[in-house]
Amino acid sequence: MNEGFKIRQAPSPPEDTPETEDPSVPENENVHRRHFLKLAIAAALAAGMPDDAQAKRKNQKEKPHEKAAPAHIKHGPEQLRHKGHGMWKIAREQLAKNGTISIDEKTLATAREDWQQYYHQPFEYQQLGHALSRRAEFPDYEAFYKSKGIDPDVFYLGIVETWFNDDAVSKAKAVGSYQFLKQTAMRPDIRLVIPADKKKGTPEIDNRKNFELSSKACATYVASIINGYGKLTPYKGPNPSDNLLLAVSHYNGSFANQYKDKVGPDKVSYAGYVEFIQQRIHDKLISLEKEREYEIEEDDTLASIAHDNGTKVEEIAKLNGIDPKAPLKLGQKLRLPPAISPHSETEYVVPSGGTLGKIAKMFKTTVEELRKLNGLKEKDMLKAGQRLKIPHTTENAAEREALKTNIRMRAIKGLLENLDYALKWQAVRKVAAEYDKTEGPYLTP
Repeated sequence: MNEGFKIRQAPSPPEDTPETEDPSVPENENVHRRHFLKLAIAAALAAGMPDDAQAKRKNQKEKPHEKAAPAHIKHGPEQLRHKGHGMWKIAREQLAKNGTISIDEKTLATAREDWQQYYHQPFEYQQLGHALSRRAEFPDYEAFYKSKGIDPDVFYLGIVETWFNDDAVSKAKAVGSYQFLKQTAMRPDIRLVIPADKKKGTPEIDNRKNFELSSKACATYVASIINGYGKLTPYKGPNPSDNLLLAVSHYNGSFANQYKDKVGPDKVSYAGYVEFIQQRIHDKLISLEKEREYEIEEDDTLASIAHDNGTKVEEIAKLNGIDPKAPLKLGQKLRLPPAISPHSETEYVVPSGGTLGKIAKMFKTTVEELRKLNGLKEKDMLKAGQRLKIPHTTENAAEREALKTNIRMRAIKGLLENLDYALKWQAVRKVAAEYDKTEGPYLTP
């Protein structure tokens, strides 16, 4: 009997999901996990499951409704979950081993495969099914994207951005599944946000949380980006052109536009862009060993700048002759002290719940040594965010190097995320195609 669309029962989160979020995983992945836990429960309730069904199903040994990834994909909770992925994972390994990062086509292919493995994990694969089901809300998206001259799979940028979460709001105030900033959304060719008109007495209209309209805006915006790289490359098949990969990278941030301005719109190539990013990464890593200049960005604070650049608020304030509590201005330039030096002391930022005993064990030293080096008394309590000097010993050299790797990784985070963005999109489009072949539509008649 045809009862219309039936929602497949959504799974409980995997039993290995920790109660606390993994600090080594980029924040957006933890946000996406929380969003889809809510979405899975909502879908289950919509399907008529009793309130206690989620708890009962945790004890089930077999879950036939859960879709498995193709047999050739090796996946498991111990393999990728709660770790960095793609370029982030590769860069950390290279920095720890060589102190630098090398990026070539093989590196990109390895990172892309890593993201494919990520989306094939049971929980993420189920999330992808939920996201793909939203195609039913915009059934003509392929025709619309083709009418703009671009690959219809650009539609999946909303999955890369937010897993198609219409209620998503970033720290920079980007809104909706496709994360449009208000300034971009107000462009005449996009018009997701229509300003209030005091003369006519009309209020502001903000459609950034409207799934179909924001999807159309994404197609329009990406087409306009491609036009900026020269002649528009029409959609001709499954392989994305250089222009399209550059446009996808540009959608995530301004590095691609900086590259275009440097070499000229008629000389761009994705291979050239990767070289540009690698050079920026190299320059950034070198700069950490010298006094350097930093330009204030939106939402920056002295504390966040100090944390990301491996220094202290007091040192930045002293070097620039400013009050540590003085407000910062967008575009203001500050001098930063070297973050990494062979002669600099190694410092560790105390996490929530950190104790001298745990930290001493981590760095192969003693509580007494930590107290002596940091001038702490026996009754002194540690606070989250407090900085401790770490004794230099032969035994803890590896741990101290790991701290320096963390500083380097924070410094190049944006560059790595931009490279990963296009790789994640390529991974999503491939896994989505496999999903449709092996599983069929997520919503079934």
